[in-house]
Amino acid sequence: MKSRRWPRAVLPIVALGVLAVGCEAVTPAPPPPPPPPPLSFCPGAPTSPAGYTSAFAGIRNSDREWISGDTASPITLGDGRIVWIFADTIIGRMDGGGVALQPTGRQLVHSSFVVQDGPCFTPVMAGSRGARTSLIPAPAANAFDWPFTGAYDRSQNVLKVFSLRMQPDPGLAPPFNFAFAGFDVATFSLPGLNLIDSRPIAGLSSQVGPSKEYLPNWNTGGLAVGGYFYGYGRDGNTPQGHVGSNKHFLARAPLASVATSPWEYYAGPSSDPAQPSWSTDPAQAKPLDFIGSTNPITYLQVIPQNGGFLAAGKLSDLASDDISTWHAPTVAGPWTYTGRAATIPALSYCARVVVDIPGGPLAQWCPFGTDLNNVPAGVVRFTSPLAGALSEPTTTTALP
Repeated sequence: MKSRRWPRAVLPIVALGVLAVGCEAVTPAPPPPPPPPPLSFCPGAPTSPAGYTSAFAGIRNSDREWISGDTASPITLGDGRIVWIFADTIIGRMDGGGVALQPTGRQLVHSSFVVQDGPCFTPVMAGSRGARTSLIPAPAANAFDWPFTGAYDRSQNVLKVFSLRMQPDPGLAPPFNFAFAGFDVATFSLPGLNLIDSRPIAGLSSQVGPSKEYLPNWNTGGLAVGGYFYGYGRDGNTPQGHVGSNKHFLARAPLASVATSPWEYYAGPSSDPAQPSWSTDPAQAKPLDFIGSTNPITYLQVIPQNGGFLAAGKLSDLASDDISTWHAPTVAGPWTYTGRAATIPALSYCARVVVDIPGGPLAQWCPFGTDLNNVPAGVVRFTSPLAGALSEPTTTTALP
């Protein structure tokens, strides 16, 4: 067979084509995106209320996915760290101006933490970057846990977080189209804050009084002292609990076994003023005693103070511009109005006073808003409480 020969005139053309293919410019691959910043944000240890406001604002503006949250209940652990417990939390990224949320990647979850450790604040969220979920898992289909407070259980070296269990209610208008469905407690191991379990609080009744006429939303304010967890609850008037009254109740159970132990209900004063009476029968529950006509409408947040107890709340619900305080010799009262601790924007909630904290004392609140596209005021705010509102009164103080 005769071999095929290329004409001499064609060979240079073929060679040039091969050379061109071999020398074709290759576009370099784009560099990988920079790694996300570490979750810890370390602005320095706050030394004032303004330092706390700045720290939480810094978290939201530094691409750590945690943008804002409400409740903001601080719990001090045995190692000195402070866990800030948040309920509804907005996850996502801020735009370059640090004000408006980007239109994509935004989501609402129902629980998160921010851990304060010296100069650093670290968000704790479930899921992975770009796919965060509620830190406390859903207790049932279409339900969620709304944490309000917590307690460090020294006997077991765990953090216990107390929640209202909520479920959708199509009969209510958004954004409040959900209803109360029970009480839960989640337990987190230490030091890692890993979820151990979340379970119903079986022994706590949501209907108290002789005719079960009161519907307190327990766990909205709580206090761990003397081996007990004390849950404060305001009469909600409706199963949804969105319409409040000025009647407040108190229940307790051993902190180590809050999910399984029978709960006791405050049943009025006893012959010993220092020892309130308690009953395991919810029908015997009595409203807490407030001296005068200064009962708060909002939930109570109670802390030890001056050898007694200091409660903070608002004289009226969202509409009032106050954080007010009451003092009592026992966890159950009687409660005496102390005064206005701070003047805040009228549309605000989760009012509380925190005393035993670095940079404190603090008066804190959450601005109210439902616009997830623009939440410049969504981070918890802090100010200095008026000194007179933290002192035990010697006489009943008149309303402002």
